Amino acid sequence: EASNLEQQLRNSQKETHRLRSTTANKESSQEHLQAAHDDLEQQLQNSTMQTNDLSEQLDQLQMETEQLRISHNEKNESSQELLQVAQDEASNLEQQLRNSQKETHRLRSTTANKESSQEHLQAAHD
Repeated sequence: EASNLEQQLRNSQKETHRLRSTTANKESSQEHLQAAHDDLEQQLQNSTMQTNDLSEQLDQLQMETEQLRISHNEKNESSQELLQVAQDEASNLEQQLRNSQKETHRLRSTTANKESSQEHLQAAHD
């Protein structure tokens, strides 16, 4: 009976060690996931700020373009060249804004996926 109890003790110690190791691995994975999540949050904030800046630039450029259109009706042929430059620049900024909005959307989606993965990992850890 003592031998049997010793064997049960050894088995219990092995299982305790296995569970501690598994818990440490889960915690390490969770820390890495949190770090990745934090990085994505920072990228999202940066992208959002960039999108806002580009949107403000676009608004300003659209106002300038409208002013140039009005001015063109009153001025000579050279104002047409300035209008074209402003329109090209506005078109450029519109494309940058669309690209930034797409990147912001991608980062939000990735962040949501990371949060979901983190929740599943936490649930598995618990």
